[in-house]
Parts: sequence; structure tokens; C-alpha cells
Amino acid sequence: ERTLRNMTLGLVPSTLKSGPLEPHDFLIRSMGIDKDGNIAVGDFLRQGQQIRFMVRDRQGAMEDLKSHGLALKRAELQASLEGQPLPQAVGMMVFSCNGRGQELYQEESWDTKTMASFVGPVPCSGFLCNGEIGKVGETTHLHGFTAAVAVLRMTGDTALGYGWREGQRTLSEESEQVPPEP
Repeated sequence: ERTLRNMTLGLVPSTLKSGPLEPHDFLIRSMGIDKDGNIAVGDFLRQGQQIRFMVRDRQGAMEDLKSHGLALKRAELQASLEGQPLPQAVGMMVFSCNGRGQELYQEESWDTKTMASFVGPVPCSGFLCNGEIGKVGETTHLHGFTAAVAVLRMTGDTALGYGWREGQRTLSEESEQVPPEP
């Protein structure tokens, strides 16, 4: 019964790579089975679309997030070995499904703590969601039961994606200027 309660359906988007599929190549969708054995899925399915039944559980979620952290470290190492090291991380944003919190892990902030162990001691922001936005393949999708993580890096004269240039006020300087009360 617990397995059926935690069952999800992994959908392969049509824009995905060809070849062997890994767990992170799937869009995870909620599903349910009624008393007559009919399956309901929280998305539209296309005829011939590849699917995989998946169980959302503590161990699987932990292993999956750690595998993404290791992939991040491998990408950083590969870039360094090729003589083009990635800029140092200056921040991180973590958006976790509200189904991944304390109830799943029996621990607070597990997703954030785990990714921080791979990214390093940088400021972090984020929140619990009921739908997370992230990529699968080359397309952005609305996800469920996932953690979407963005590592922020400073490149050239651009900081955190804003058109900040030396000599301009930072966001924190602007927020310190409180207008006088009427």
C-alpha cells in the first residue's frame, strides 16, 4: 500500500535526447489508481510516449540529489582540466517541492544542506513549492516532487544576472535607502 501511495509516473518529453535514459531525463507526475484499477496521471500523455513508473521515497530522493551534486562537481572539474574553469559560485537558490521536506527526510532543509555540501559556503535563498520550474533536456518544464537548484556565478561585469557594473549601486545599497514617511 505504501508503494502505491508513493508511486509516480516519469514521462519522457519529446524534446529529450536519444539513447539510454537516466532518472533525471524524466518529468515526474503524480498518479493514482482507483478501486477499479484505472490509472489517473497529472499530465497529458501522447500515444507512444515513453513512461517509467517510479516510487517517491526518502532513499531514492537522497540518491538522486546527491547524483546531481556529483554531476556539478564533475562539470567543474572537467572545465578546470580543459583550462576554462567555471567562475566561483557566489550564491545558490533552492526550490524544493513541499512534499520533500521534513515528512520525507525526517530532517529539516535536507535538500539545501546537501546541495550546499557540493556548492560550498555561499548565501542561499529559496522556498518550498507546489511545482518547480527547471530543465529536462533543452526545454523548461513545470516539475513535481523535485528540487530545482540554481548555482549563481559572477562572470565578467555581470553579477547575479543583473546588468550591474562597477560604480553602480548594488541592490542592497538601494534597499537601504528608505523613503521618508509621509
